Amino acid sequence: MLYLYLTIGYLIGCLQTSYIIGKLKGKIDIRDYGSGNAGTTNMIRVMGPKYGAITFVGDVVKMILAVNLVAYFFDHSITALFVTGLGVIVGHDWPVFLKFRGGKGIASLVGFLLAYNEKVALLIILIMIATIVMTRFISLASIFASLLFPLAVFLKGEPSDVVSISILIMIINIYKHRGNIVRLINGNERRIGEKNE
Repeated sequence: MLYLYLTIGYLIGCLQTSYIIGKLKGKIDIRDYGSGNAGTTNMIRVMGPKYGAITFVGDVVKMILAVNLVAYFFDHSITALFVTGLGVIVGHDWPVFLKFRGGKGIASLVGFLLAYNEKVALLIILIMIATIVMTRFISLASIFASLLFPLAVFLKGEPSDVVSISILIMIINIYKHRGNIVRLINGNERRIGEKNE
C-alpha cells in the first residue's frame, strides 16, 4: 500500500500552482522566466508578491490535501504520512505532466510540517522568517528548514523508517538548491528585493 500512497502524493504534487497561475493570469510558462523555477520565489520575482503568496499557499495546501486524503481513505499511520509527503515533494520537483521541470519543494515541505506537527512547523517557520529578515536570502532559509526537518523528526523519537524518509526529503531539497548553495558560497546569490541577477 505504501506504493499507492507514494503515487497519490506524487500525482497531487504534480499540480504546479505557479505554472497554473502563470498560464491563467500571465499567459506565460513561469519556467521560461526569471530563475526558471516553478516555485514561490520565482513567482514573486516574475509576477509579484500577490501571485507569489497564492503560489505558496497553493503548494502548502496540496500537501495537506494529499496527506489527509491518504489518512482518511487508507491509512493514518505516521509512515503513511511520510511516504505520501515524500511523493508530493517528488511530484512537485519533477512533475511528469511538465516534462519533470518543477519547483524545489519548500512550500510543500512547510505544508508537510503543518500536517505532521504544529509545534515543529511553528519553530521551523519562525527560523525561516528570522533568516529571511536578517539575510534576505530565501534560499538560505529554505536550506535551514531542510536541514532542521530530519533533526526534528529524530528528536521526536519517530521510527527509523520515518527518520530515513525525512533524511531523503532533506537530501532532495538540498540537491534542488545546489545552485543556490554555490551562489551563496560565491557571494552572488540574489537577495529579496534585488532587481537584477
